[in-house]
Amino acid sequence: MRRHAKTTKPVRTKKHVPTELARQIGDALREARSRFDLTQEDVAERVDLATEVYGRMERGIVTPSVPTLVRLVTVLGVSANFLVGLDAELSPDDNPSAQPPGNDGLTSDARRVLRVVRRMDSGELSTFRKLSNEFVKHFAKRKSDKVEPDGR
Repeated sequence: MRRHAKTTKPVRTKKHVPTELARQIGDALREARSRFDLTQEDVAERVDLATEVYGRMERGIVTPSVPTLVRLVTVLGVSANFLVGLDAELSPDDNPSAQPPGNDGLTSDARRVLRVVRRMDSGELSTFRKLSNEFVKHFAKRKSDKVEPDGR
């Protein structure tokens, strides 16, 4: 408990007490995210949330706002009924704007690298580009060295 500056009386701070709805939404978010092998960072980025905030939602500490709930439904490709517990089964949403999240063809490691690259300034990008080109040359050379002399 904190103490108010002018008095010695304790000031009660509001603690986040998970509600049944917050827990239900959190469990459903985790299940939907796991179905597509996405990380919390992946979903948070696609929904435009801080990873920490999304993590609190999954743990049932925070209930998403209505606009955030709409973005979650769209990004995870599930129905709002599933997230709030009205539908027991995880199935794709009938919503035509729903986008299955796992269709970018990238692994979670590749998505993580992409997130880092997006945050780089121009100098860091230049260095990253040079390093990437060297890797490409190295692996192309290794591949050509593995080819037998008779061309096989």
